[in-house]
Amino acid sequence: MLARFNNQTWQKCRSDVAKTFQAMIRMEAADDDGDCVCVTCMRVHKWNSGKINAGHFHSRRHTGTLWDERNCHPQCVYCNQFLGGNIQAYAYYMIETYSEQELVELSRKTKEEINYTLAELVEIRMGFMDRIKVQKKRLA
Repeated sequence: MLARFNNQTWQKCRSDVAKTFQAMIRMEAADDDGDCVCVTCMRVHKWNSGKINAGHFHSRRHTGTLWDERNCHPQCVYCNQFLGGNIQAYAYYMIETYSEQELVELSRKTKEEINYTLAELVEIRMGFMDRIKVQKKRLA
């Protein structure tokens, strides 16, 4: 399978992993009807409507938490983009959802700098793609 991605640049592959991860986050959070709830304002949108993002609690610039599922949850476009992540409501959601220990661990991971190789990016994306296949069957 790696041969399929050999002609991609590292940056293109990283971008593809991010898109795949974000779709997976929205799909896995959706109910069986495809409805996805924004974790910060509770608005409901279809996972694939373009009205719901996969919003990161800690910025995507932190490679240590970039693809950590505890750090990324469905957010409507309004909260994620126009309200800058609606961070106060997001913090409340995180506190209610995770233990203090997990939040400390997640915060610590923001300080880790991970330099993924092309092969690692391909492997990560393939894992996300496998999970998406399961969700496509469920949401069909």
